Amino acid sequence: MLLICLPATYLGAMLDTAFNSVYFSGFGFRFTLFVADLCLLLVLLGQFGKYWKQIITYYWLSPLVLYIVYWHGQIDLIPVVLLFYSIGCLKKGDYRIGGIILALSVTSKYSMLIGVPIIFIYLWLNQNIKGGFWETFSAFSGASSLIIVPFLISPGFLEMVVFNSEINRLYLLSINLGDNLKIYLLPTIYLLFLYYAWRMLRMNYELLLATLTVGFSIIIFLTPPPPGWLLWLVSLFALHQSKNSGGANYLIALFSIFFISYH
Repeated sequence: MLLICLPATYLGAMLDTAFNSVYFSGFGFRFTLFVADLCLLLVLLGQFGKYWKQIITYYWLSPLVLYIVYWHGQIDLIPVVLLFYSIGCLKKGDYRIGGIILALSVTSKYSMLIGVPIIFIYLWLNQNIKGGFWETFSAFSGASSLIIVPFLISPGFLEMVVFNSEINRLYLLSINLGDNLKIYLLPTIYLLFLYYAWRMLRMNYELLLATLTVGFSIIIFLTPPPPGWLLWLVSLFALHQSKNSGGANYLIALFSIFFISYH
């Protein structure tokens, strides 16, 4: 994530030093977010070109994207771009590239791990894919290890990334059974959902997107999420709105209004 945001932000900081201002570094950071926003739009248009008008309306002009990205300055959009690009590669049969890009998505934001089991279930169950599961798994595992292992010796990395306070959100919703015994509902529901997805026995690309939507929704709506987490869902919502009309559009529009008003 740092490598992606650094160039434009560093250039802006240099301009701030030269002109004795505090404007350009912020502009450089937001320019990086704009490029990520544009890249995700292009990825969506590349995969669902026949819905281009709807995608521009429901994603590019989404008040949630404008508010979370450009007002709050949340960077969760960057791993989402990588996630969508990776599953697009997998759809086309580019398993090694898809696995590597998926690893980049996860290592840039570990919350993307939520979607990884669902993607591998899709590869395992899809009858049209032969060898795609293991090819993707090997590329993903190799790239992830190459990126993560060198940092495991750093106590700061373990404290800020592996054991950061955001992890505790997953355990806030629980049932106390007494004698220091608790059932943590969110992990339990998510694991049951993965089992249900695996028991579907067949999964096409459309069902993969729907399953990803439910998987991310479980985490978001059963925790007190920071605003950036909702970016995991905005593009999936936009695709759903593009292919459907009526009630779904009104519900998502109403949700957007309530979310922005609350924050």
